[in-house]
Amino acid sequence: MFAINPYFQASQQGSTYDFDSLINYLNNVQRQQFHEQSKPKIVKKIETEDEYQIQVYKKTGDFNNYEVRAIKVPKQFSQQPQLINVILQSAKDSFKKTFQFKEQDINVEDINWEWYKQENILVLNVPKKVHVCHSNSFEDLASMLGFPFGAFGLQQQTQKKPTPVAMERSRSEQARLQAEAEEIARKEAEEQLRQQQEEERKAAISRREAEERKAAEALARAEVERARIEAEERAQREAKEKARREAQEKERREAQEKARREAQEKARKIAEAKIAESKAAEAKRKTAEQERIKQQREAYENMLRQQQEFMNNFFGPYLSHNFGTGSVPVSPPTSRPTSTQATSEKTESPAKANYDSDSESITSEPETSSEKSHPKESEEMHRLHKHPSLEEVDDEEFVLFNKKFGDQK
Repeated sequence: MFAINPYFQASQQGSTYDFDSLINYLNNVQRQQFHEQSKPKIVKKIETEDEYQIQVYKKTGDFNNYEVRAIKVPKQFSQQPQLINVILQSAKDSFKKTFQFKEQDINVEDINWEWYKQENILVLNVPKKVHVCHSNSFEDLASMLGFPFGAFGLQQQTQKKPTPVAMERSRSEQARLQAEAEEIARKEAEEQLRQQQEEERKAAISRREAEERKAAEALARAEVERARIEAEERAQREAKEKARREAQEKERREAQEKARREAQEKARKIAEAKIAESKAAEAKRKTAEQERIKQQREAYENMLRQQQEFMNNFFGPYLSHNFGTGSVPVSPPTSRPTSTQATSEKTESPAKANYDSDSESITSEPETSSEKSHPKESEEMHRLHKHPSLEEVDDEEFVLFNKKFGDQK
């Protein structure tokens, strides 16, 4: 028998040993051993004065399917005694035993057997031949008279009438056989009980190991299922987190795009407002410039008018023939009087300066057309007939002023 550790832990299920195959192998070995022990076997071979006894023991079952045969063995030599094989066999129990005897030693026709049911022992009796010594004359006389006093007849009489000693020997032999059979049955019962207990112990160990293995497998399946659920939950969380990050990124990009568009729109509006403001400022500046120019022109015209009136009032009695027909330049002074180029340009082309300032030519009197037609003649006449005043004689600035506005040199 194989020793099995009943305290083997089921936690070693992942080892390389296949305990199911080992348990099945042990069960097969146990069944083979039990089958070998339950097969019929020869327990004793006894030779007495009258017969040969062969005792066959069987643990369970009967001997109804057993048979005995006697077969002659072919001679290899003519002087060799004839041999007979006595074969005891059972096809059901796969049992076959062969016993060899000399033909002259056994009586084949009287082979018999006895079955002791209590001990379940089959005793095969092979009788011996009885050899009787007698004279030939007596045998011949007996045969002539018809008395069966031959060898065969004597043998039959001897077998039919056993002696008391043989009967006593047979009874003692039967008692001995019965005692031995009882001892064998007791030992077999003890062995059977021991084997049954061992089988029950192994079955309990196998059940416990199977239960532990099932528990370990259930625990492993639960662990796998828990790991699978955790993996699915982790995957779901990661998917949700990814979707949340993508949504946040999308919102951030949309917010950036919106802010960019709003900034562009704001910048555009600011630019438009600045352009409008600059345009308004430019228009305002132009309007103010025009107003300033207009005011300057009006002031200049007023000044010229006042000068004309002053000169007419002051010099009218003396120069009435000149001042009455003279012309006064009406171009207003430029905003930068220090610029000689601008002054020369205005002096040389007064029409152009009047076009830039969006002003019209203003004449003091309608006689300017005649003055323009004869500018040199008027100047010469004016120089010839001019009488200097006290201011012109005393103050040289007035002469320069007179040259600046009236003298065309």
